[in-house]
Amino acid sequence: MDASHVAAAEGSSLTWTFRLSEPMSNGGFWSIQLMPPEGRFPELDTNDMPASFLETCGIIPPDPAVPLSQLGIFLSIEFAPDDRVATVTIPIEEDGVQESSEGVVLLLDAFGDPVVPLPIELTGLVSGTGPD
Repeated sequence: MDASHVAAAEGSSLTWTFRLSEPMSNGGFWSIQLMPPEGRFPELDTNDMPASFLETCGIIPPDPAVPLSQLGIFLSIEFAPDDRVATVTIPIEEDGVQESSEGVVLLLDAFGDPVVPLPIELTGLVSGTGPD
């Protein structure tokens, strides 16, 4: 993995890149769960995401907005056979609202798979346009 903590500005994307030391002949797939940040920073909510991203996850954008960890969305990382690099991306909507930095916490738990023997916590922080 290039970095477990990534940062982005509004209007761009949070992207985590995973690298294998050698390709897997059958590929690999692991789910990634969105977790509450537990006071580390304000959590990104549905207003921070493009509606099209939520819709590809099977979510109709709620009104009012809710924190991402409350949606039950699972992302995934998938390595096609013989690939060594895969990414997970969360796009961030540029809303022009002055706010402090916000973020997201992801948990990759392969439940003892030898490729990912221990859970990996990933964080992403979106820089705010107001005071932190």
